[in-house]
Amino acid sequence: MTTPLDFVPLLSNHCVNNAERIRRDVIEEFANTNRTQLRRLRCDYRHGVLYLLGQVDTYFLKQLALEHARRVDGVTHVVNSVRVTGHELETA
Repeated sequence: MTTPLDFVPLLSNHCVNNAERIRRDVIEEFANTNRTQLRRLRCDYRHGVLYLLGQVDTYFLKQLALEHARRVDGVTHVVNSVRVTGHELETA
């Protein structure tokens, strides 16, 4: 008799490496901008979905983070959980 756990697919090294590459490439994309707030953002890539995390001052910067993330090869689904604080944090 099999249990439901027998049907849980294991993540291959390829999937883990691909997820790490996408996460690293998104962080690099943010690092290459002239927007200091984007450089402070974090991200996580799980099950084909990129999650953006952190905070920015404006909705413009939140949208800009999304656009930069979409530039990365392999990113097809994004959950933009970046919070807009409304504080004047942007210096560049």
